[in-house]
This record gives sequence, structure tokens and C-alpha cells, in this order.
Amino acid sequence: MAIARKPAKPAAGPEPKAAVSKPATPALNPADLAEEDKSLAGMPVQILEAATTQLEEFQEAARDMSLRSVEGLRATYGRMRAAAEDTVASMEKSFAMSGEATRKLQVKALENMQAGTVAMFDFAKGLAATTTVSDALTFSNDYFRKEIEAAATRGREFAELAQSLGEEALAPLGKTMSNAFGIRA
Repeated sequence: MAIARKPAKPAAGPEPKAAVSKPATPALNPADLAEEDKSLAGMPVQILEAATTQLEEFQEAARDMSLRSVEGLRATYGRMRAAAEDTVASMEKSFAMSGEATRKLQVKALENMQAGTVAMFDFAKGLAATTTVSDALTFSNDYFRKEIEAAATRGREFAELAQSLGEEALAPLGKTMSNAFGIRA
């Protein structure tokens, strides 16, 4: 369909002095319009059908992508939940083992204190049995040397026990964490 256009306005400025002739507007022939309408009659339907087909394809692709995303999220959620449950179970086990380790350390500390108390009473008895100051000094030196060695031995045993119990108590948690993060020891 031909549309008549108005001539473009000249740029702002002085008007030309010569008369400008306007182009003649072509006459619209109704027969030409009817012929154009017949050739374009099916076009809007074809465009609408093509747009509808493209929209349906897009919706299907979006639906497929959404379903894949939901499935992936469900799988990830399942893995995260299983990892969290494993971590909680290993933490519970570690805490239970830590409680037992603490009890063992307390028993060892009480044994060490008892040994020190018994040694003090033995020292008092031995010191009371000495008759001279020289014997008392010799007995004192021997007692304190032995007691310092015994205390050092008890301290080493206590530290070794604490370290081994700590490793045992944290082993389940360490194993779970290394499995969760893919670390192989």
C-alpha cells in the first residue's frame, strides 16, 4: 500500500526566494488497494502461527530447564543432608568419646595426686625416723631427687594419655570431615 508523504521541511534558516513546486500526490486507485489486501490477507495469521510455535518451543525449553534444575537441586539437597547427618553422628560419637577421655584423665590425675600424697607421708615417716641432722639432709636429698623423677614420669604419662585420648576422641570427626571434603589421609 502506497502512502503519500509530505515533503521534508528544510532546515531552519532563510526561506528560499524561488517558488518550490510540490510533488504531485499520486491518486489512490481502489483496485490496487484491493489487490494488495488479498496478498497480505494471510500474513497476520502466518505471523501469529509462527510466533505461537516459537512461544511453545520456548515454554517447552524453559520447562525442561526448570525440571533439570529442580532435579539437580534435589540431588544436591540429598547429598548435603546426608553429609550433615554423618557430621552430626560423628560429632555425637566424638563428644561421647571426649567425655570418656575426660573421665580417664581425671582418674589419672587423682592417681598422680594420691601417689604424691603417699610419698609425702613416706617422707614424713622417714624424716621422723632419722636421728641426726646429717641423716635428715641425706634422706631429704634422696627423697626429693626420687620424687622429682617420679613427678616428671607421671607428667609424661599424663601428657601421653591426654594426647592419645584426644586423638581417639577426634578421630571420628576427622574421618567424617576428610570424607566430606574428599581428603584422603
